[in-house]
Amino acid sequence: MANDRIFYAIQALGIEQAGTDAAPTSSGVIKWMKGVQSVGITTNFNLEQVFELGQLAIYENIENIPEIEVTVEKVIDGNGLLYLTACPLGSGDIVQASKNIANLYLSIYPDTNTSATGSREATVFCSGMRPSQVSYTFPVEGNSTESVTFIGNDKVWNGIVQ
Repeated sequence: MANDRIFYAIQALGIEQAGTDAAPTSSGVIKWMKGVQSVGITTNFNLEQVFELGQLAIYENIENIPEIEVTVEKVIDGNGLLYLTACPLGSGDIVQASKNIANLYLSIYPDTNTSATGSREATVFCSGMRPSQVSYTFPVEGNSTESVTFIGNDKVWNGIVQ
């Protein structure tokens, strides 16, 4: 029996500044992050059940706007931090910083590559993402890390990235 496995050895995470709620304008510059340890993408589809009078079965499931959550962990290594790259506007003002939005790109390369270069097998594009949680860990032993969770409502697989 053949062992077919899915193995994504080479991935790259890019962040593009997308302005604020008041002025959502794309910067057009994708910054590919260094030192990313893990990326997790979760999609929740909220369904509203509609019933018909006199029937026990569901008449229709209405799909509401999906909730996208992207959690990224990065080693603090002297390269740009995730939060400051995604939300440079108002980083000294928490109210202004909460209005920042970013576009996230997760590019997946063939498992035959040794680095994130060349043609991609797939790209996940999440637009209109805003930070919802930021944490920094400074252990006595081991690497210091930054963890950022972004939330939004738009995700596209195989989006074209320049």
